[in-house]
Amino acid sequence: MRIVICLCACMVLIGCASALQNKNGMPLARMTFDHLIAYPLDVASYDVIALGAPLVVPTGFIVNPADLSFEYLSKRFKADGFQGKLVAEIQSVAVVHDVVNSSNSFGSMLGVDKQDHYTVDIVVSLSAIGLPTYDSKTTTLKARREIYISEHTSLVEREEHQMRAVDALINDLDQSIQSVLATEFGVFRR
Repeated sequence: MRIVICLCACMVLIGCASALQNKNGMPLARMTFDHLIAYPLDVASYDVIALGAPLVVPTGFIVNPADLSFEYLSKRFKADGFQGKLVAEIQSVAVVHDVVNSSNSFGSMLGVDKQDHYTVDIVVSLSAIGLPTYDSKTTTLKARREIYISEHTSLVEREEHQMRAVDALINDLDQSIQSVLATEFGVFRR
């Protein structure tokens, strides 16, 4: 009888261990932008200004959107012109966490089936200075993503949800910046 109980316990532990790994059994990769080809900009210089103070992310949130947005801005664009300057400044980044009660009235009454709710905001200011068509122009872009993760989700699935959401947030920012650089500033070369 003891052998059967020990075998069952081992099977449960093996099942738990495999649930805490991603599909390949490896830890999640660190998000980088090394694969991006830097888009040339028709300016003589391009500078990225990081967030002034270090961002404190809530416990359990695995990525730092301030660091990722700085890395993205640094690697996505490059100066390839003869006059003018473009400055991308990360003005603010926020990750706010709260717990949302169950939408099911019975679950809410029992205090179960809650969700972690993360709101991630990034604000970037783009300034073009000394271009032939105008002396100075500034625009501010905002990106936001909201993430809801069930309390029943495994640690690995939580991390995957967060990584996908921050990836989508950076993608939103990328599309907005490219649009502004092409239409408003006229410095985007493809």
